[in-house]
Amino acid sequence: MKLSAINDEGVEFELLDPFFRALLPAFAQRAEQIRIEPDDSGVRICYDSKCSSAPFDSSLHNYGAIAFSRILILSAMSIALEGSEQAGRFRVRYDQQVVPIDVAARRDASAWYLIFRPAWGTRRVRWRS
Repeated sequence: MKLSAINDEGVEFELLDPFFRALLPAFAQRAEQIRIEPDDSGVRICYDSKCSSAPFDSSLHNYGAIAFSRILILSAMSIALEGSEQAGRFRVRYDQQVVPIDVAARRDASAWYLIFRPAWGTRRVRWRS
């Protein structure tokens, strides 16, 4: 199974593939809320009272910050805003379906996190290749 961010035309953002591979277990469990935080060498992912770390390949130096910024851009949020919470939305392709994701983001001097809330159910749209 593959999970990838897509734009309005259905084009995948390959730059974000390592980030979304880390989220596959949460999507496989159909998590209603996924909290994602940068970790030393990857991201920390919490959902359904489970937390785990997902390291990125060592060649992806500072990848977490790059991925977080791209998610904010995809969700029509500011990458420069610090100290407040923002909300937005983007879409992913998962298991041949398009799933809208509501996103909350907070960035301040000590922490940065994203909260994904996949819109499972009636809002899913079948993707046609």
